[in-house]
Amino acid sequence: TAALLLAAVALCLLFAAALTALISRRTSAQMAHANGTLQAIAAGRLDSRIEVDGTDEINVMLRELAGMQRQLAERLEAERAVAAENARVRQGLDSSASAVMLAGPDGRIVFANRSATRLFAALEADLRRDLPRLDAARLVGSGLD
Repeated sequence: TAALLLAAVALCLLFAAALTALISRRTSAQMAHANGTLQAIAAGRLDSRIEVDGTDEINVMLRELAGMQRQLAERLEAERAVAAENARVRQGLDSSASAVMLAGPDGRIVFANRSATRLFAALEADLRRDLPRLDAARLVGSGLD
């Protein structure tokens, strides 16, 4: 009976060791997957496939990581759309025959199209009487005063 008890304890210990190894291997694989996905996101790749197959803490983290990746991709796409629209507007303003200048809230010129630059260059001598610091070649960044 002592030998049988010893064999049962040894079998339980062996089972516990195998279960521990299995859980450890699965946890390590999930963490490696999460780490690889985080590295991909950090490198700007927002199309990683994220496997979520449970409800434990690691899978909850992976689910949140998938949501974060999706939100970042959507935000990036929206920003690209806005940038493309801004580029079209800027191209339209830049190619306009009318002189166009834009100033920020601080009074600094943030945009001057080619027509405005040519106009200020042609009138620079006359304008300097009232605006002695005017430099037609450096309109953008200068103040309106």
